[in-house]
Amino acid sequence: MYCKNCGRQIDNDSNFCSFCGTKQTFITEQVENRNIDSKSEAKTVNVNLSVGKQLNPKQKSESIKIEKYDTSYQKETDATVFGVILIVLNFGVLQFGGIKDAALYSAILIIGFFLRIIVTIWCSNIAKRQNRDSFGWGFFAFMLPSLALIIIGLQRKLKKNNLSTQNNTDVDSKIQKPKTNRIVLRETTDGKTLQIHSSLSVGYTVGDVVTINDNPAPDDKYKVGFMDSLLIENGKLKSL
Repeated sequence: MYCKNCGRQIDNDSNFCSFCGTKQTFITEQVENRNIDSKSEAKTVNVNLSVGKQLNPKQKSESIKIEKYDTSYQKETDATVFGVILIVLNFGVLQFGGIKDAALYSAILIIGFFLRIIVTIWCSNIAKRQNRDSFGWGFFAFMLPSLALIIIGLQRKLKKNNLSTQNNTDVDSKIQKPKTNRIVLRETTDGKTLQIHSSLSVGYTVGDVVTINDNPAPDDKYKVGFMDSLLIENGKLKSL
């Protein structure tokens, strides 16, 4: 190192300069500076960590999962098993060439008809428990009883909220807005403007919606000319 006073090179562990005799305090100051630097670095690290926590917080993304099926419902496996048995029986009858005795054949037809009705009722009840279309499944069971039993026995139960949402969607899709090709304006003798939402390409007809200032026209008989008048009931043209 070098002397702080005269600037000459001296030993690194010298407390006094061998040339001018000045006491050297560089080591102490360096240690103190290092302590200060270490404290400032520690503060910097703490600040950076705290800022990092604020800038990069752990965000727990919670996704809302809507269950479509009722997990507590046990599948109707007995229906599936019975449907498989019916298929095996039918296949066995066909394999052996059918039944040649007319009386026995008639009895089997009668039993098969009543069995078809029983399967239809069975599938309809299962469909109700599963919150499904009981009529559709009943018709399917009457036409193809074995296949209907196998399929519906493997189905899961729908939750009612999903069913109600589906029904509301179906109802909304069936609601049709009144067809309006154009709006015909007619001035009444008392200064009102009738807005006739015509369903025709030319003129207007009975049943068209009538509004005044985009509001349903009150029930009344409106004069639109010396001899012409329009009768409006429930916001629609009743007569011309």
